Amino acid sequence: SRALVSLIIDDKEHYTDLLVWAFCVLIATTGIRRGEALAVSRETYDGRYLTIDRAVGSGGMDDIKPPKWGLTRKIPLPEITRRALGLITPDESGRYFHKNRHWAQYALKTVINTECALHPQFREEWSSLGWHAFRHGVNTELLAEGISPALVAEYLSWNHQQGIQGRYTNFRPEHLEVVALSLDGIF
Repeated sequence: SRALVSLIIDDKEHYTDLLVWAFCVLIATTGIRRGEALAVSRETYDGRYLTIDRAVGSGGMDDIKPPKWGLTRKIPLPEITRRALGLITPDESGRYFHKNRHWAQYALKTVINTECALHPQFREEWSSLGWHAFRHGVNTELLAEGISPALVAEYLSWNHQQGIQGRYTNFRPEHLEVVALSLDGIF
C-alpha cells in the first residue's frame, strides 16, 4: 500500500545496507519485477530513463534472460527512485545490484523485519508483504490517480493489455512521464 511504501522511503536512516533499501525503493515505487531490478546497470539506466531489456533469472547473474514476455521498454523513473539509486554506486562491472534472487529475498526480509520493528502497528501488513504486492500497489495507485490504463499497462508491461488497440498504440518513453510524475506524487 501507499502508506507502507512511504514508510520504507522515510525510514532510510534505519537501514545499515543502503543497497537493500535502494533495491526495495526501486521495486516499490516503480512496480518493476525483481529480476528486472536485479539487472539494472549503468548500461540500462541513464539517470532519468531505465531501459528494461533483461532480467536476472533464478541462476543469478549467470542467468540473464529477456524480460517477461520479451517486452523491452524504456520508462522514466520517478524522482524518488532516482534519488534512491543516486545513493548507491554500481560495481566495477556497472551493475547496481550484482546479486541473485536469494539476495532479493534477503532484501525483502530485511525490509519487513526493519519496518516491523519500527512500526509494530503494521506488523500484519508487513508480514504478508511479497514482491508482487508492490506491482499491484503501483498499478492500483496509478489507476486511482486517474492515469490512463493504457499508460499504466505500458509502464508495467502488462502483456494481456495487447489487444487490437495495443497493437495500434506506440507509446514513447516521453508519453510515460505523466506516470513517473504521478508516482512521485503518490510516494
